Amino acid sequence: KSKKSADYTDPMYLDTEGINYIRSKWAVNKESQKTVNPKEEILYELYADGLPPYTYHKFSGAPKYTKGKVYYGKGLSYAITSRDAVSGVQKIHFTLGSSWGDYSSNQNVDTEGEFTLYYYSNDNVGNAEKTRSSTFTVDLTAPTSGHAIEGIVYNSTILAPSTKFSLSKSDALSGVRVTRYSFDSGSDRVHGGNISMSGLADGDHVLYYYSTDNVKNIDEKKSFAFYLDRIPPVVENQVNGDQYKGKYLYVSNRTTVSFSATDNKAGVNKIYYRIDGKERYDYSSNVAVPDVKGLHSFKYDATDNVQNLSPNKYLSVYVDNVSPTTGIRYGKP
Repeated sequence: KSKKSADYTDPMYLDTEGINYIRSKWAVNKESQKTVNPKEEILYELYADGLPPYTYHKFSGAPKYTKGKVYYGKGLSYAITSRDAVSGVQKIHFTLGSSWGDYSSNQNVDTEGEFTLYYYSNDNVGNAEKTRSSTFTVDLTAPTSGHAIEGIVYNSTILAPSTKFSLSKSDALSGVRVTRYSFDSGSDRVHGGNISMSGLADGDHVLYYYSTDNVKNIDEKKSFAFYLDRIPPVVENQVNGDQYKGKYLYVSNRTTVSFSATDNKAGVNKIYYRIDGKERYDYSSNVAVPDVKGLHSFKYDATDNVQNLSPNKYLSVYVDNVSPTTGIRYGKP
């Protein structure tokens, strides 16, 4: 036991982390065991290691998104690194939700779900740090997208010019970042609201769309083929029965008018007519001319099955419902 420093020995504690020294007054030759001349002080190094290692992790190889939780996409791996300033790291221990193991190389995470990575290290003199952790979610599933038709549609795929598309999208984990769409061979556009067809011509078209989530999983591109019908029906009239073309088209009160219409795609829905600016009627069969002598006007048009309305057309007829008078005039002989 030390007599001079009894209060600080047995045991003696080193006051400095890292290198410390035991001092001998003079150096002694190992062979002669005599003091070396010239005299030289001896310092014997001792290393104190009372601190645990410091360990940290690093994720790599996958897109990252943070909103409340931390999300990673496909290709995720992680590395765990530890350092110790004195005795050195002996082992790194880790677990990703199952049994503990000794870490030796990068680890891949190729399963979807939420995980917590736990890890710690111990050094070569038994110092162990507190367990560290990192919670994260792996999102390997692409979003889903769908479309709906907002407005006039006939037979599922024939659309009116006023009709629009709405797109729906969902993602169970990191959330949808963006949805894109295009028509035919056009370039992609970012979806923001209902999609108008104002720039499309009459005819066949295809809508394409897909979504991307916040860790770059991409939905399979979907498509919807449709016909945009911009052309209204063509309406014609037919005057049936008594008629004579002079200054006017003269008809009798026995004459009728019929209407017919054709349409390029959706088909004719209804034909409408008015006589002399009065009430509008749906046409169904031959229409009798008014039994009133004089000039009369028919105004007519038609709609197709996506509500394209044809331009107004007009027919003027002069109804002559008065019989001629015949007599004999006798002259003087």
